Amino acid sequence: MKKALAAILLIFALLSATMLTGYAQSPSVTLRADGKGVYLNLFSVKDGNAVESSESNAPSLDDITSYPDDGKIPYIAFAIYAPEAKSYDFSLLFSGADYAAVKSGSIVITVNNAQEFSLELVKGLNIIYCFGACNELNGAKITYSSLKCEPVLCDTEGEFYVSGDANGDKVSDLRDLIRYKKHFADGSELDSRSAELDGEEGITTADMAVMRKCLLSGEEALKSIVLKYDLKYINRDNEVEDNWNF
Repeated sequence: MKKALAAILLIFALLSATMLTGYAQSPSVTLRADGKGVYLNLFSVKDGNAVESSESNAPSLDDITSYPDDGKIPYIAFAIYAPEAKSYDFSLLFSGADYAAVKSGSIVITVNNAQEFSLELVKGLNIIYCFGACNELNGAKITYSSLKCEPVLCDTEGEFYVSGDANGDKVSDLRDLIRYKKHFADGSELDSRSAELDGEEGITTADMAVMRKCLLSGEEALKSIVLKYDLKYINRDNEVEDNWNF
């Protein structure tokens, strides 16, 4: 009888542990807005916070959903590594606006300060965008302090870069097209990661043609001009060598 009871209790304990591990953990790990793995676009750092530039324009939700125009729309971006594809919980700490817009993949949601929210992440590297005030709050300037995430998620070390940014100034514009032309004319140096646009290995005139199309034809072509991240390292709490197993 005692053995049977002990077996039942053991099975119950195992089932409970399995169920608990399936639940999302509260967002308790803080990723600072001025830390590593963060990209600031039309934001500056002040007292450890990311402060929206006074020259920036508040975007509409439609603009955010279509593509982030680096030259006009203010945002900060966090690079996060997810161990598996599923929904994770976050909270965003900010001031200066009633709500913020958060984008992961093609999904955009609006959140309040310190409100818990969920995002569907892919396994591996994810870039989470946090945008300044939307048009309902036109004129508001938002200040971000941190993003809180579940402990299972890992912050990263690496380098952000903008595709199409051949001259390395963090913006894709006419100056980059000129750099392409100089590169093919006299071998002038360019950023090979950013200059690769046509999906084929190596920098060729086809990449320059994509850049020219982006500058001339507008929104559809501009979708190829995106923020990317060169992942070097992920920060886990386990053995150091495991950090390289992406």
